[in-house]
Amino acid sequence: MLLQFPRLLRTIWYLKPGQVIFQIKNKLLHAKPLSKYKQRMGSSLSPLTLIAIPSQVIVVGPNHFKLLNQTHSFAEKIDWNFNGYGKLWNYNLQYLNYLNQKNLSEEIRVSWIRDLYDSLNSGHVKLEPYPVSLRIMSLIRFLSNDEVRIGRYDDIVENLYSELTFLNDNYEHHILGNHLIENAFAMLMGGYFFNNQEWKVKAHNTLIVQLKEQILEDGAHFELSPMYHQIILFRVLETLSYLPKGETLFSILKTKAGLMLGWLGEMTFPNGDIPHFNDSADGIALTTAELFSIADSLNVNSTIVALQDSGYRKLENDSCVLIADIKGISPAYQPGHNHADHLSFILFVHGKPFIVDPGTSTYEVSSRRQWERSTKAHNTVTVNSKDQSEVWGGFRVGRRAGVKVLVQDRDMISACAEYSGIKHNRVFSINSDSISIFDSVNSGDRTVSRFFLHPSVRILSSSDSKIAFDNNLSVRFENVNGFQIKDYEYALGFNRLLKAKVIEVYFTLNCKSIFSKV
Repeated sequence: MLLQFPRLLRTIWYLKPGQVIFQIKNKLLHAKPLSKYKQRMGSSLSPLTLIAIPSQVIVVGPNHFKLLNQTHSFAEKIDWNFNGYGKLWNYNLQYLNYLNQKNLSEEIRVSWIRDLYDSLNSGHVKLEPYPVSLRIMSLIRFLSNDEVRIGRYDDIVENLYSELTFLNDNYEHHILGNHLIENAFAMLMGGYFFNNQEWKVKAHNTLIVQLKEQILEDGAHFELSPMYHQIILFRVLETLSYLPKGETLFSILKTKAGLMLGWLGEMTFPNGDIPHFNDSADGIALTTAELFSIADSLNVNSTIVALQDSGYRKLENDSCVLIADIKGISPAYQPGHNHADHLSFILFVHGKPFIVDPGTSTYEVSSRRQWERSTKAHNTVTVNSKDQSEVWGGFRVGRRAGVKVLVQDRDMISACAEYSGIKHNRVFSINSDSISIFDSVNSGDRTVSRFFLHPSVRILSSSDSKIAFDNNLSVRFENVNGFQIKDYEYALGFNRLLKAKVIEVYFTLNCKSIFSKV
């Protein structure tokens, strides 16, 4: 324990003072059951006019759920505390997103809602602000889709009001980031649904502050995960669908939505894929195409701003698109979804994935989670097997690398990462026929550059310094000590892995990797 204390201090150092205070408060206070938050409802209800959401098939049989690519069948009664697949699976069970699934009978949906509320009221299931926030929004969608439901299910409406009462007192100031903004979106929706002015004002003020901080000048969500960017963009668009146009927040949201669409468009590859930088996985958020379709229905246009504040950079020619990650840990006080992937990149060729990020398959604290966040799991350089930034414990980061862009133009990017006395310089350059990556380090001990291939990529041949692939591309290495082709497991999504190949290139102080047409 004493050996881990310095790492803990390095982690806490970056927190905001308020986070520390709220962390202590949360540890000391015990969660109360939902029944303790029962209050008399005030004004009449106002069902919201909300945008339609593409329906996911989550319930695949009686009490049989498929969440995060893992299925579980409950014999008779749903155990809302089921943790056989970890906390995130249980959270997804509690979100009630499947209320939107069209082939479920209303009787089944209502029985599940009531059953979950019985567990929440008794204290058998603990109230937690994040799943509460997402559940509130799911239930308001369910109730607003058919106004008759509001009068038919008074007990559900009363429990929903109690959850909002709880959330109003428990915004996640100890976590901040995407958690806090989700709290505010849920409270704003609840405020309009219940005509509660206090909730609306508080959520409105929180969103104005958080949107200003969390949405960067180039439109990126500041946690720099394309997946979470898609999630927050949907929240922004959904809020625009019911918020009165005269509200100050409406114009702010519309401006942010345009910037977020512009950034997402720049970051999405020609086949519709997002890069799996940081914590990103397929099958969680609405796709880029679905989000642009929703935006179009709301008359929200994208605003294209050159990639800048987010630290991502893009190079492309007629056949290749390369996106590089040139950013340190962001934001400093909420690094939970960051990876030690500085100066990494992803490369698509002829609209198909070629060099990829291995992706995110789990949030469970495990060797797999540690590897997925480590420098070894990215298309960058490791020296002495050391992580650029000190990722640990599933969602923690201690020591952080300094990362900066040195020079950039239309066809070239030069950047560096410094950590623990190590300095890694990387130059990406592109022309009509090739892409070259030049790496140099100030230490020559056990230096490895990695290139993770998509599972669909096949290696046709290899020699001492060259590898040819089945996409009419080859890579040639200069000034290296050799390379090896190894197996790794690529994340197709949460809890879905597929074998693929990774190229490990060994060098001393500098090397050059040149991708060109065969």
